[in-house]
Amino acid sequence: MHGRLRAGWVLARLALLDWRGAGVEWAVLHGSLARRGVGRDVDLLVYTPRGPRGVLEVALRVSDVLGVDPGLVDVTEAREAPCALVREAWRWGVVVYESRPGVARGWLLARVEVCHDYEVSRRRLGVVEEAARTARRRWG
Repeated sequence: MHGRLRAGWVLARLALLDWRGAGVEWAVLHGSLARRGVGRDVDLLVYTPRGPRGVLEVALRVSDVLGVDPGLVDVTEAREAPCALVREAWRWGVVVYESRPGVARGWLLARVEVCHDYEVSRRRLGVVEEAARTARRRWG
């Protein structure tokens, strides 16, 4: 399949996947498909205890079930996700699979709160500004 993907079609195909067999506890579709309903690639945030090997397995399974090039499937393990991606998944994400009801949203909410607290502290303490001043002092 080439061109634009449609969220409804992608979600229907992803429902066919054996997420449990892939070792996934939960999966959330995010990115352009979740925000606008169309996109050129598939962005997934997943929680899997299998680590990088599990992420690769999920990407290949998703690629197969959608019939798209593996390069069009971007899978991020939730514990490795930057705060911006977690916020996006929280705000726009569509839960594709959960091993237990509510587990994905519960994890995302807790992580969004941690990210928010970190960013507030970072701004209050001026971490970035202090690092820049230190670098200028050190390297001129």
